[in-house]
Formats: sequence, structure tokens, C-alpha cells
Amino acid sequence: MSKKNKDRPYTIREAFKNLSRIRSELLNDPIAKDIASDLKEDADKFLKCVSISFDELDVSAKTTNGNIALNQKLIDKPFPVMMRYVIHELTHAVQHIMHDGSMKSRKNDDYLEKDSEVEAFQRQLEWQVDNSSLKEAEKYVDDLLAYHDTPKRKQEDIKEELLERVAATNKRR
Repeated sequence: MSKKNKDRPYTIREAFKNLSRIRSELLNDPIAKDIASDLKEDADKFLKCVSISFDELDVSAKTTNGNIALNQKLIDKPFPVMMRYVIHELTHAVQHIMHDGSMKSRKNDDYLEKDSEVEAFQRQLEWQVDNSSLKEAEKYVDDLLAYHDTPKRKQEDIKEELLERVAATNKRR
């Protein structure tokens, strides 16, 4: 029987179970496949082997040199919440590979206005709408803008930009 230890709030079995489910989702999800398609012939290999782990982090998730780390607290969240972060970070992992780790952004850009973050949130929200609802995605964006103390005057423009891909996808349906 696997036990939690004092340094880790989850069992290794729980981590493997969730990582296996994440991998299965990535290999079968059309949005994940589309994100990986930027890598051309390496797309399938990438989805099979992109490094994903649970770690103690001060943020929900992060990607370093193409390696995705999820906050260990996500293990206790519903799977769609966990996947929302995986899709976001998967976008960053592809960005790292495409730019060999050097991601340039304008120094004055706020977090939610960085091109790399806009793209990652757009893909995340696209996945969220496909797996829940537009209403939930819009609420998520509203909460995100509030969390990042986005000035009221910028909120509508940023929200529209983050939901741009969702709007385009909904028009094609």
C-alpha cells in the first residue's frame, strides 16, 4: 500500500494514475494534437514524451526548458482543472522547442499581455470550452483578470483577446 509522506501530500500511485490519465488525454485530444502540430513530424513523439511532473511550486504550473511541472496541489482538483493547466503549459513547451528556449517579450508587457501567455491562455480556453462551457471559460477569464489586478480599462480588450480563438472556433461550428 502506497503512503503519503510528510514532504508530499499525495501518494506516488496517485501521481502515476494522474500522469497516465493526462498522457492518454494528450494523445487523443484534438487541441493537444493541434498544439503539437507546430512541431511537424515530431508532433506525435512530443505528445508521447513531453516531460510532465508534479512538484512543489509557488504557482499552479510552469514550464522550464520544455519540461512541464504541475503544482502537486492540483492532484486533488477535478481532472478538467488539471488538464486546463496541462494544455496551457503544453503550449509553452512547444514554444520553448520552437524558439530553443529563448522567448522574447517586451519588458513593459504585463503577464496577460505577453504574446506567449496570450497564446497559451487561448489554447487553454479553447480546451476548456470544448470540455465544459463558454460560460465557465468566461468566468475563468474574469477571475484571472481580477487575480492579476488588471486595470478596468484593459479588462474588456484582454478578455476579448484571450477568448478570440474560442470565438473563431464557435463560428466554424
